Amino acid sequence: MHICHLILRPRLSGAEKLVADLSLEQLKAGETVSIFSLEPMESNFHGIYQTLASAGVNIHFPDYKSSRFGRLARLLAFLAKQRPDCVFAHSVIPSLYVRLVQYLRHHPADIICSVLHDASQDDYNSLLYRCFESSIAPEPNALICVAPIARANYFKRCGYVSDGGVIYNGIKTGDIKAAQVRRGIVREQLGYQPNQRIVLQVGRINPVKRQLETVKSFRRIADPCLSLILVGLVEDNHYLSEINAAIESGGLSDKIRILPPTDKIFDLLAAADVYVMPSLAEGFSVAFLEALASGLPIICSDIDAFSFAKAYDGVTHVDPSNYASYAAAMVSARNANRFHRDMRFYSVDNTANAYSNLACVLNFKNII
Repeated sequence: MHICHLILRPRLSGAEKLVADLSLEQLKAGETVSIFSLEPMESNFHGIYQTLASAGVNIHFPDYKSSRFGRLARLLAFLAKQRPDCVFAHSVIPSLYVRLVQYLRHHPADIICSVLHDASQDDYNSLLYRCFESSIAPEPNALICVAPIARANYFKRCGYVSDGGVIYNGIKTGDIKAAQVRRGIVREQLGYQPNQRIVLQVGRINPVKRQLETVKSFRRIADPCLSLILVGLVEDNHYLSEINAAIESGGLSDKIRILPPTDKIFDLLAAADVYVMPSLAEGFSVAFLEALASGLPIICSDIDAFSFAKAYDGVTHVDPSNYASYAAAMVSARNANRFHRDMRFYSVDNTANAYSNLACVLNFKNII
């Protein structure tokens, strides 16, 4: 079976990392796998690109950004030539494009699955998207949601829900644990002493991730051995300026570092002592799953997306806007040992199997 994953832009973000992991797992299972992007690859994705290419994934990334018509033309030509058995369109815009191509081709035999990753979990609150969904686009063969609320919101906005259901994101649990043997080496490379403790936050630099609350809370901590590392793709330069201003005004430039996105997150999890995730909203975060699998004590916001983690030891839910309690939670967790958490349910091979099984079922339905 030929499976195609359609994405907007190859970059180091949760959805795109998941696509890469799914592709590798499906390839190992004997499937033919392609990844097609509408926009060029960002430089931070190059390491993952090399891994995918060397493994044998068929990669179709453009060299330059094209017009909307150019995107449609590329996608139409790809589908006509490659004829994948199933297209997983990750997020709203890729789903819009592939179904518009399907409409233009008058080819109802294409199997298309929309995958909703958006952190707001209400992808179709846009009137434009709802009009396209109800008036122009052919209905997707299946709708995959990474959280139950996303499926409910789609029904609320669009009035129907295709087959598919909820397929939770998956992670490489074994690789995360294996990286922990490199803890000392990674800390030395980063310039940290054995007695220092590291608080780590991974996520796009965006107000929804609330790095500013982390910094403002960290300013209340007097422990000279506690440091903070923020890692992520910059999506909002104004917000980054606010974060830097808060760091400088607190005199913490020597204790807080902001690092660009990296494909070495497992190494950073090995080096860290506390993981924080004060997000305002999430879908079903790959980064959060990776932190759980690492065994680190975790401090996260008390939102529905993280409520499942209450079943695990070492997870503290706080209100990040309460800087005093957020800071106290960081201090309390800084010397905790790692926790054993059974994350087998969230392994990426389970997720890849669920995607592949759905593709098989949809193709069988299409035949009969």
